[in-house]
Amino acid sequence: MLLNGGAWNSERILGRRTVELMTRRHLFGKPAYQWGGKLQDKPHALGFDIAADHMTSFETHGTFQLEGAGRSALFVDPTEQMVVVFFVPSVSSWVPLSVLGTKQII
Repeated sequence: MLLNGGAWNSERILGRRTVELMTRRHLFGKPAYQWGGKLQDKPHALGFDIAADHMTSFETHGTFQLEGAGRSALFVDPTEQMVVVFFVPSVSSWVPLSVLGTKQII
C-alpha cells in the first residue's frame, strides 16, 4: 500500500498526498548517533528514516524505512518496487549486524 501511493488491490487506504507527506523529508540538521555513528544530518520523514545519497547505506536513494525493537525492520524501496519486512530472532540484546547484515544480504 505504501509502495503504491496508498492503494492496495485498487482500494484506496491512504490518500496519495498523505503517503507523499509521510515519506518526504521534514527534519533537517538532526544528528544521529545510533550504532556508534556520528551522522550530522540524518534525513527523517513523518515516522520514517529516508535513505540519502550522502549516507553510507545499502538502500536505493528514496527508500523509506523504520527499524523497530527486537531486531525488526520495514523497508520500502520505490525505485526497486520492493517492500521488505523482517524479524531476526536472537537471545542476545541489540546486535547491529543482525539488521545491517540482513539488509546487506537482501
